[in-house]
Amino acid sequence: MQEAITNVENWIKENNQAGIKIDAVFLSHLEKGIELKKSNWIPETIQNTYLKEFEIPQIVLFDLLTNKFPLVTTCQQIAEKAFLKAASGKREICILDIGIGRGFQMMRLLDTLQNIDSIEKVNLIGVEISTDAFNFTLSQLNERKNNYKFELNFHLINSPVELITYDIIKAQIPAHCDFLMVNASLTLHHIQHKESRLNLFSIIKQLNPQLMILIEPDADTMNEDYGQRLLNAAKHFSALYNYVNTLDGMNEAEANHLKSFFANDFFDPIVLPDSHRFERLQTSPQWIDLMSSVGLKPMHLDPNEYSVYIPNIDCAIMKEGYFNLSYSGTPLISVIAIEN
Repeated sequence: MQEAITNVENWIKENNQAGIKIDAVFLSHLEKGIELKKSNWIPETIQNTYLKEFEIPQIVLFDLLTNKFPLVTTCQQIAEKAFLKAASGKREICILDIGIGRGFQMMRLLDTLQNIDSIEKVNLIGVEISTDAFNFTLSQLNERKNNYKFELNFHLINSPVELITYDIIKAQIPAHCDFLMVNASLTLHHIQHKESRLNLFSIIKQLNPQLMILIEPDADTMNEDYGQRLLNAAKHFSALYNYVNTLDGMNEAEANHLKSFFANDFFDPIVLPDSHRFERLQTSPQWIDLMSSVGLKPMHLDPNEYSVYIPNIDCAIMKEGYFNLSYSGTPLISVIAIEN
């Protein structure tokens, strides 16, 4: 434990010596997290982060993240562009959204799918663990379903991702619909165990999608070595906090809300015992290796089609083919396209 703390303290000193300022709020969160770890604090219940009762619910903070945070909005725009390209010329499509949340990304995709004249029917299957988010999305879809040029059929499943099976999903895909797209945005890192992730990818492989888009933070907090996990988390979340400070058009309250969101995720790998950890991030190459092991293949995104500009962020198509966003040399989030 002390060696892990010393390594982080040395990392902080190295940053100071290099003139790299670390956000004061982050440092306070780091100090609080280490003190909790030293005290062997354990929550009363084992819960997914999005089901915990914070002062501001994590799902509400997640809405701020998906609607006003450039890293996430850009990644979802890239996903949308890839989905639209794949769906072009199709008459009927099926979309499986694993972790649909409050539906904002999917509502935007449905709106833009109206630009594809060939589409006559869209079948949407959404999986969501949060009952509040499930009910919100269901009400939104019911309210909007008659506003589209195409026929919209939808079925939402209020369940942890780990509990869905091939039969559950297959039953919701019309027998005559042979075009499936899968979306998984900022969800799969909550799956606690590697075996469960492999099982999910095996199910997706069996469903034979034409395209899957995975959006995930790019870091390694699934590491079983506490010292390495603490350092990995410190580097990743410190970069996120520093990036938040560069954002224009975001007031101090919104910035602090974002940092609160990140703090909830940051405490998970540095404070909680293994049984309670749900913020188990993996690097993009680790995700690709995992999916490749069941036969899913990474697609190489075309740099000419997916070139974007975000102030203070480096955007690049990596050699493995995925799209990565980084801040001051630290990878933050990636879009990974997968084909069967």
